[in-house]
Amino acid sequence: MKAHILTIGDELLIGQVLNTNVAYIGEKLTRLQIKVNSTSAIPDDEESILREFKRTLASNDLVW
Repeated sequence: MKAHILTIGDELLIGQVLNTNVAYIGEKLTRLQIKVNSTSAIPDDEESILREFKRTLASNDLVW
């Protein structure tokens, strides 16, 4: 099973907040023997969220 970790938030993109969620979720998925293919951080924008979700779901079994 392949996974993509999608994180959302303008605060992540401008460096206001450190994206520790990727490390935490990546570790948990790896322990479940789910391969994390990639990650992405996108802005708080509905269109961007939908576009990225659809794009990543096309090549992964799981988008977290």
